[in-house]
Amino acid sequence: MRFKKRRPLFTRVRTVGANRGSADCDTLQTVGGLSLLPVRRLFFGGLIATPLMLGAAWGARQANDVEAIHILEAARDELPGHYLLEYYFGLLASRLGREQEAILALEKAAQLEPNSPDPFYELGKLYGAQQNWPQARQALEHVIELNPKSSPAHYQLSRVYAHLGLNSRAEQEARQTHTLVDAQRDQALRKQRERAASFQPETPATLSHLP
Repeated sequence: MRFKKRRPLFTRVRTVGANRGSADCDTLQTVGGLSLLPVRRLFFGGLIATPLMLGAAWGARQANDVEAIHILEAARDELPGHYLLEYYFGLLASRLGREQEAILALEKAAQLEPNSPDPFYELGKLYGAQQNWPQARQALEHVIELNPKSSPAHYQLSRVYAHLGLNSRAEQEARQTHTLVDAQRDQALRKQRERAASFQPETPATLSHLP
């Protein structure tokens, strides 16, 4: 039986539009055999250690979550304390049932970017899964402070309030969820109608410029 040769995790690349060894340069790269577009990145001694290495990992997760999280682990070692690496590691760890690792990574992401609602939302769900309702409440209320129109956050918070026995607040959040979902659906339908109205099919007159 012949085995496929495993692709290297890090790929040496040629820098584009910058001096080799520059701390900030445009690069073309592959990570784990997955191609990324030219992006501005950190460059370390000929090896790419980029926060958007997670882009490759996040794409790879569709085929193999375990392989994807290994890519992220390597990226975190190369570039510790980066918000996106911590956030996406937390998401994948949660998918793999590694809840405590997910919580630690997402808490770090929340510390790094306290104005981003995403890690707080994921933390709220994880705390809720652990029946840690006070912390789930705190995280989800913060999400709504940052993004009042987040219907998923209102829905999750309604469930948390119900578990805490705050029935009137739970009902209020449930109503707000329905209101936001209806508004988002109406907006999507309106945009769809606008696109349909502005569509101009090709006619012999409009095609007259073609050879």
